[in-house]
Amino acid sequence: MKNFKAKFMGFIKNISEGIIYGNFVATVIFQIFCVFLALIGEPDFFNITAFYLVLDAFVIISTVFVLYKSGSIHKIDADIIGNNFIGFGKKSRNFRKAVEDFCNDDFPKAINELKDIEEKYNLSDSENGVLCFYVARCYDIMSYYPNALNYYEKAEKSGFSDESIILFKANCIGASGDTEQALSIYNDILNSDNRYSIYVRTYIGKMYLENRQPEKALKWYLEAVEKRENYAMALGGCSLAYLMLGNKEESQKYYQYAIINNMSDLEGFKAYYKEISESLKGSDSVV
Repeated sequence: MKNFKAKFMGFIKNISEGIIYGNFVATVIFQIFCVFLALIGEPDFFNITAFYLVLDAFVIISTVFVLYKSGSIHKIDADIIGNNFIGFGKKSRNFRKAVEDFCNDDFPKAINELKDIEEKYNLSDSENGVLCFYVARCYDIMSYYPNALNYYEKAEKSGFSDESIILFKANCIGASGDTEQALSIYNDILNSDNRYSIYVRTYIGKMYLENRQPEKALKWYLEAVEKRENYAMALGGCSLAYLMLGNKEESQKYYQYAIINNMSDLEGFKAYYKEISESLKGSDSVV
């Protein structure tokens, strides 16, 4: 029934686009006729022609603006969005707005907008998969890992498939405390040709840091540094792991390396470093 409904809605959409295109062509022909009458001495048609020319200019400018906005959003995550949510309908416009808010780091607002689309519109499986993936990413970034994992799985059930999703799922599982299951998934990625495998060692290091196991974290971060995988992040991870282990000299060395190599989210890294430093003040493990 769902496939029939999707096909039926696609059929209606095609008819609607045909009607809109037909009306546009008819309007253009009418305007050409008005210009012809004005040129042969029928001044009464001049005002009508001028009005339609102004209207046309407005429509063209609006269309170009909408197409530009649409194209810019789809270019951000072309592999993720694909041919979903393309067009001038309210559903597509709302989705583009939600993705804009996601890209601007306004994750709570993006979640609300995406869930509103999920509730109000009859989405195809493909659209639902993309939407659920973005909801999952919002929850993941906000550290609501069980919610994120739930939406990653919803995306997969809708047929969504991207090599990144298994990495994100492992991150959620590890951050929720199940490091053994997460490590098993990470090792599977390392043994595959997944294009995101270069991030795995730093993800494992992060998992162990968050679970206060700096020795294990350092092992994986040093491997990433040696292989130059996700290099700046690996250097930053080494700095944090050494700090937790009480080796301030090595920690500061890798701290500077991370900054020199353009550590992403530098302010967040500095804040986290400061937080760990303050939490370790007075500890016997700090040298």
